[in-house]
Amino acid sequence: MVADDETPEVMPEVRIRQLQEQSEKDKEALQKLLVGYDKLEEELQIRDY
Repeated sequence: MVADDETPEVMPEVRIRQLQEQSEKDKEALQKLLVGYDKLEEELQIRDY
């Protein structure tokens, strides 16, 4: 039984799946940031010429 102030323990398999899903979301977010960064860098280089 779990006390009111404790969180139930998560099965390792479930936690691994949660971490993998979060990792995929983080990877997608980083890819979007990289695309935006690359576009901004390209715009700045064009203006410098």
